Amino acid sequence: MPTDMPPEEIMQELEELGFTPETCHILTHRKTSQPMPLFLVSLPKSDSNRDIFNISELCSLKIECGNPHLTRDCQKDINSPPTCGLCQGAHTANYLLCPMNPLNRPKKEEKKKSATEHRQKLQSILKEKRESRTSKPDNHTTPTTYAEAAKSSPVAPNQAANTSPPPASSSSITDIFNQLKDPECLEMFGILKKYIEISKSGKSISERFTQIMALLKIDQLNV
Repeated sequence: MPTDMPPEEIMQELEELGFTPETCHILTHRKTSQPMPLFLVSLPKSDSNRDIFNISELCSLKIECGNPHLTRDCQKDINSPPTCGLCQGAHTANYLLCPMNPLNRPKKEEKKKSATEHRQKLQSILKEKRESRTSKPDNHTTPTTYAEAAKSSPVAPNQAANTSPPPASSSSITDIFNQLKDPECLEMFGILKKYIEISKSGKSISERFTQIMALLKIDQLNV
């Protein structure tokens, strides 16, 4: 039935047929929560309600012309061919061979087979493209090693001159040695020499620390 069919109208139709329905509500899809053209009717167990399985039409359940009206209001000639309300074909909506019938839809195996064939076709196309690329000659040759590349590339004279190290000045070396002979530098060399001797003396850490503090003339109370 259509999803906009009022459940009260279904219950009223069943009561007119001699049934005693208790509840009626539309079913929803468990994944999308959208209403489906299916209604659940609850009836008490009785002899009169057993005939519910023998009715052939209810409200707009039996669609014959596809127009938006109830079956009892249909003015279509009984001899004219029916029109399916699902696919607009020349049959009733409950026709088993209707294309909209879920049983007539392609199975998962057929879909899987079609997807496999499509994937194999794409793989063969990609393989042909790769083979066509490898079959073409490569005219671009590159040196096999960095040494050959460096040897083959010419070096500009200016660039070669810039890369050579500048000559060391003899006067600058003499100045460095003269500065190292300065009394302050000699004093620091002496302190470093004594620091190494204290560190390698083998004494405890506290004793070595005390000697280093005395060497550096640091008052422990101010630390």
